Amino acid sequence: MQQMDFSVVSDGKPETLEAYARILETLRERVAPDAESTGPPHWILRRARQLHRFLREKAPATREHYYTVLSLGIQTLGPVSSAMKDDLDKRLKKLKALNMARARGGQKSERVSKNWISWAEVEGVRDRLEKEVRSLHPRRKLTPEELYTYQKYVLLSLYTMQPPVRDDYATMRVTPVNSAEFKADGYNHLLVGPGRRLRFHFSEYKTSKIYGSLETEPPSDLAAVLHSWLPKIRHRGDGGRLLAKRDGGPMQEGTPKDILNALFQEATGKRGIGPAMLRRIYMTGRFGKEQEERLRVAKKMMHSVSMGNRYIKR
Repeated sequence: MQQMDFSVVSDGKPETLEAYARILETLRERVAPDAESTGPPHWILRRARQLHRFLREKAPATREHYYTVLSLGIQTLGPVSSAMKDDLDKRLKKLKALNMARARGGQKSERVSKNWISWAEVEGVRDRLEKEVRSLHPRRKLTPEELYTYQKYVLLSLYTMQPPVRDDYATMRVTPVNSAEFKADGYNHLLVGPGRRLRFHFSEYKTSKIYGSLETEPPSDLAAVLHSWLPKIRHRGDGGRLLAKRDGGPMQEGTPKDILNALFQEATGKRGIGPAMLRRIYMTGRFGKEQEERLRVAKKMMHSVSMGNRYIKR
């Protein structure tokens, strides 16, 4: 099946444009399954009411992402779509403001509250996976299913044994280095060496234009997990990717989210626990009480928390 080419309306990374195309196809299958899956998405105009009804059931952050894709997709239809384009952009603007206000105030949406778990519960899921991994024979070649189970443990360790990032491990490459010098090539890397030293090199991430390339070293417990994982994937021959899909193919942006969603739904019955939710749970567990105190003080001083931060001498 040929997906829509978003490169004509966006200069995003290839994996981002592919994710946009998958989202648009998902929306088409839900609200216009009888429409052509190739060519310009005229079905957006014909099924606008069904689209808005379907998206009302989504969490605000997800809705914002979907409206972004629709706004880009409809641009390919030319002047005939201008009225709906304006409507989508207005909805998108309101959603962004709503999500920003919730983020600044630390408010959870109803859906997030319903699926919330504590950081201790997150670590409990990882600990159960670790027991399953430890039961595997260390000298035997793992079956594809065992390797995938091991990878789920590695993925969850990446998000729980250090402060969690976004989807930035999806296309990460394992790169041996013999010196401190390294040239970025459009991917994030796990740098191996000299010796047993490990470093994460992030050059492709959401806020890279602000912060530039970053390097961090994994804590000792995560380094041990990675050192045990790397020998098990040397045979894959997939260009040195740290992680892969269940069928062994290359991950795309959003694949870690899908794996974590399925993992936590099976383990806890909760939905939507991916990188973004883990970041919220982590920050709440670590700074939640401090934030509550800041909110109380800000209310008494009759200003916002962000305004209060400006008063703190650094």
